[in-house]
Amino acid sequence: MTDEWWLDDVEPAGFPDCRECAYLSAGQVETCHACATAVFQPIEALCPMCAQEGIAGQQCRNKLCHDSSRTIGKIAAITMKRDPIEKAILRLKYSRAHGWAPIFGRLLLGHLQQHYMPDDFDLIVANPTLPNEPGRLRHTELVIESAHTEDLFLGWPFDVGDPRAIVKTASTPRSAGKGLVAKIEAADALRAVLHIPFPARVKGRRILVYDDVCTTGYQLDRVAQALVQDGGAASVEALVLARAIWAG
Repeated sequence: MTDEWWLDDVEPAGFPDCRECAYLSAGQVETCHACATAVFQPIEALCPMCAQEGIAGQQCRNKLCHDSSRTIGKIAAITMKRDPIEKAILRLKYSRAHGWAPIFGRLLLGHLQQHYMPDDFDLIVANPTLPNEPGRLRHTELVIESAHTEDLFLGWPFDVGDPRAIVKTASTPRSAGKGLVAKIEAADALRAVLHIPFPARVKGRRILVYDDVCTTGYQLDRVAQALVQDGGAASVEALVLARAIWAG
């Protein structure tokens, strides 16, 4: 029986109809995660390094996977970037629809509970966004905060301190919808404005970086560079909500 007895015989509304769902405020992570992932399309023949969808037995088309200078370890994904998750991500990121943050937080926490152990990582950080950037919401940090709030028992090491373990200090070009060269340039611009306020919080730690979408993974790699080169992190992996198809 749940703490909310009136929910015991109520069916979830189904993703993405979360606003009308009885579990929106009082639901548990397991309920929301199972409901949402039931409609997500599985990633077929994914690359073990970047979670890119592809053809079994063929080399991944993502250049980062064959880059000997990469810093980021494995990039895992919860689902592919297709509707209905794609529209929900855009609403949180660009339309300031705050209500999606706790839902994504439950998805993140539910995935962690299914595929990892709390002691697999020493710190779970957000791919940092710029504070007070006009027209933008700190969407990745909001999801991390929501997951931390929902984590009532296991104690996942979410980075919710102030300041965060890694911060973005200036605006950078957007890379969505651009080609590989522009994406790498945007990733390099991001690397230049990343700052580790207190390296002692990062040094020697195994870190997981959360982001909403991954296309090539170069931005996540530059975040990993900052954590390793500037903070002394022992290792960095990533987990994204949705994996975009990259044709290369």
